[in-house]
Amino acid sequence: MLPALDKLTLQTGAWLVTTEPLPGTVDTSCESDEVGGKKRKVPTCVCAICYEEIDADALYLYCSREKNSDKTSHTFHRSCLQRQAEVQWGRLKCPLCNTPVVEAGTARTVAAGEGAQWVVARRVQRVQPDGSVVCLEGDEGVERVVLLEASDGQVQHYEGKKGEERMVRAHFTDGQVDHYEGKRGEERVVRVNLQNGQVQHYEGKRGEERLVRVHFPDGQVNHYEGKQGEERLVRAHLQNGQVHHYEGKRAEVRRVRVHFPDGQVTHYEGKQGEERLVRVHLQNGQVNHYEGNKEEERLVRVHSQNGQVHHYEGEKGEERSVRTHFADGRVEHYDG
Repeated sequence: MLPALDKLTLQTGAWLVTTEPLPGTVDTSCESDEVGGKKRKVPTCVCAICYEEIDADALYLYCSREKNSDKTSHTFHRSCLQRQAEVQWGRLKCPLCNTPVVEAGTARTVAAGEGAQWVVARRVQRVQPDGSVVCLEGDEGVERVVLLEASDGQVQHYEGKKGEERMVRAHFTDGQVDHYEGKRGEERVVRVNLQNGQVQHYEGKRGEERLVRVHFPDGQVNHYEGKQGEERLVRAHLQNGQVHHYEGKRAEVRRVRVHFPDGQVTHYEGKQGEERLVRVHLQNGQVNHYEGNKEEERLVRVHSQNGQVHHYEGEKGEERSVRTHFADGRVEHYDG
């Protein structure tokens, strides 16, 4: 389990603190730079302006020279490069090779014009004794938690400023991804992406989230109603355009109606698993009535749009007309 966010002890002495420079971008070897007309060796783990060592947990920046050549980048203390930029009217370029400066660990170019403010986010990892990892971003003193990785592989993502970080996403080792909304301490599940391609949607406050909709990979969408733990299927939209309606409490849900794309509507009765066809409304206004058990429904009556009512007898597939009621009151009977 990941630790509760408000119980983290973010003290340097209790953590292993490391920076995350881009792989291969910042080298710890020495290189030769020309400063003041003289050649001198400048290790890239040392500030190229003040030539003092850069601490492992300090905010530092590097130039993008490595991207444009086979040379390694220059590194700087933030404060040193800030002073240098102020002297040069806000130029955020390396004072040694004139390439753009980027922040360590994010590969984002620090874009700013004359008089712009320095906004540079550092990223550090703090490893707990149990093996879980806390990742923070932001300047020193205002670092905010952005990621928690448990020793079992679960990863939680956070957003918000320091002290108000809220969980927005959780990745599980089986591929499931949960999405959350709400302020810190009130995060509620709103969406779950399953490894089989299903997407589940939820509504309700934290602790009372109820399933309201499921999207399937084939395009089917199921809708649900009811409080948490009692959600029941009420409607299913199929990929062929059909819409199935259901009634009954959870575990006893039964199909009661199906709407077809052409306007036809079929009605059913009976308990779950034994739903039988009782009525069909056709797009032309005709209504067919049926009787019999499931899979044995037989046509017994047809109401035509012209007011006639036809009555039938016989087993399914062998129904024969036996009587017709006309709109003017006449009745005709048939034999055979």
